Amino acid sequence: MTAMDVMAACRRACQNTARLESMIDDLDDCATGVGGTGGGTGGSGGAGDRMAAYMARKDELLRRLNKERRWLAACRQAVILLTSALPALPRTCMRAFYCYGKSAPHIARDEHYSDSSVYKALAAGRAAMALIPAAEVENALPACYRREMEDLC
Repeated sequence: MTAMDVMAACRRACQNTARLESMIDDLDDCATGVGGTGGGTGGSGGAGDRMAAYMARKDELLRRLNKERRWLAACRQAVILLTSALPALPRTCMRAFYCYGKSAPHIARDEHYSDSSVYKALAAGRAAMALIPAAEVENALPACYRREMEDLC
C-alpha cells in the first residue's frame, strides 16, 4: 500500500460521509409528510407502512454512516502521520484536501494563499508521498487504520 493509496482512501471516505449525511437529510425532508394525519390504521400503503419503510432506510443509512465515520477517523489519523514530516504549506494543503475533502481553491481562500501556491504545494506533497516506500507506509499506519481496514474486508 502506498501513501497515495491512503490519501485517496481518506478523500473517498470524506466524500462518502458527506454523501451519506446528505442522503439522511434528504430522507428526513421527504419523511416530513409521512406521519401526517389520516390514512387509517390498516391496509397496504398506509402511513404506518411508509413510516416503517422510512425508519428501516434511515437505520440502514445511519449504520453505514457510523461505519464510514470510523473509517474516516482512522484514515485521517493515517494521513496526519504520513504528512507530519512535510513543510508547513504542503502539509496543510495535503491534510485539507485529503482529510477534509476541500478543493484547492477552497484551501487557497481559507489559508489566504493563491490558487497556484496551493496547487504547487499539493504537487510537492504528492511527490514526497510517492517517495515513501510501501513497507514504510505499512509500518507507519496507526493501529486504528489497520483495525478498520480489517473490518472492511
